Amino acid sequence: MSLRFHASALAAFGAALLLMPGNGAEPAAKDPTKAPKSWTVPRTPDGQPDFQGYWSNGTYLPLERPKELAGKEFYTEAEAAAFEKKRIQEEHSQAADDVHYDNVIWQGDKYAKGSPNLRTSIVFDPPDGRLPPLSPEGQKRAKELAAVIPHRNAAESAESRTLGERCITWGADGPPMLGSTYNSIFQILQNGSSVVILTEMIHSARTILLDGRPHLPAAIHQLAGDSRGHWEGDTLVVESAGFNDQTWLDFEGHPHSLELRVTERYRRKDFGHLELKMTFDDPKAYARPWTISFKAELAPDTELLEYVCNENERDVQHIVVTEADRKKSRTKVTVAPEILAKYAGVYEMVDHDGRPVDRQGKVVEPGGKSMTFNVSLAEDHLVIELFEAGKIPLKTESETTFSAAGQPVEFVKDAQGVVTHLVIHQVEGDFRAIRKGEK
Repeated sequence: MSLRFHASALAAFGAALLLMPGNGAEPAAKDPTKAPKSWTVPRTPDGQPDFQGYWSNGTYLPLERPKELAGKEFYTEAEAAAFEKKRIQEEHSQAADDVHYDNVIWQGDKYAKGSPNLRTSIVFDPPDGRLPPLSPEGQKRAKELAAVIPHRNAAESAESRTLGERCITWGADGPPMLGSTYNSIFQILQNGSSVVILTEMIHSARTILLDGRPHLPAAIHQLAGDSRGHWEGDTLVVESAGFNDQTWLDFEGHPHSLELRVTERYRRKDFGHLELKMTFDDPKAYARPWTISFKAELAPDTELLEYVCNENERDVQHIVVTEADRKKSRTKVTVAPEILAKYAGVYEMVDHDGRPVDRQGKVVEPGGKSMTFNVSLAEDHLVIELFEAGKIPLKTESETTFSAAGQPVEFVKDAQGVVTHLVIHQVEGDFRAIRKGEK
């Protein structure tokens, strides 16, 4: 999406400047397109069940049943509504020091994200709603994946970053097709010989061939596997194999091996819902096969938004720590407080033409309120006071350049040495703020 910003303190600041928080939403109404009892599955011109359209698989439901719900397979309708309401309240109660996306904006959705089938977990087999134990090989693979985390946190190389962060895959394009935290829309397209599933998150396209051809050779492994499908009555049955081992099955880091095979079953139970069941058989990673079940909701009044996220070299300088960076971090730059004091004051955000803008990034009309923030001196360093993010310290790089959470901030002076404005340098573009005077 074009609204995507880097997950850093200053990027969150940029998002806060350009986006107004939405109003708190109540849980979305369940089944707004409920069909009459006489409803029958629509057909394509080829006579296949018609699954085409836009669908949302966003859900607050966890993959595994929480331990406190042990033995409880289903919610009552009242419990399911309370569960969804609680999750929405949690999303809308973001702590002031949680410097990230504004969850009211980014996690909001007009479609229900509760438990449409009233289950307490997405896993329904084993009956306890929990994944089976890892096999010895699975435990080894889990340790290998966990061993990468310290290198990722240390930002040692681009290759150690996650596939999602590198804009390769979010993991939602192939099984288990769990909804992402946002952008949880996918589109199904059909013809006589294939079904294509387009996902909004990192714009992936998955082709399921229906023409009876065999799977790719066993030596070929892909992120989303290799899928072959056929119809059993009104149910689309998909057999997928040929996965590589570079992905996790969910955000909790459950691994899989190269031998993973997945059987998916898609059925349009009624007009407004698509039922999905998937069985995972991976004897090298798990003690037994396991099955998940969830529903996707028809999203008739929407479309896939362009997700502008491509693997590129421009971000490497921001996420990879070099030896020069480490040496620089060990060298403390000191600027006299009387010089730093000259940068303190009230700053007003402006567009590229120098016109004041509001928090939505729109040019302020006469009588309107522009977006301002403060820079102040705290003993021997500067801080920026940023809305919900609070005070963010500026690390001194030189007399005029600083950094906030790794993002460069530059103060600009005129010929007389008077500070006129500051510039926040970001990959998406620079933010400029005019100094209006003392605080």
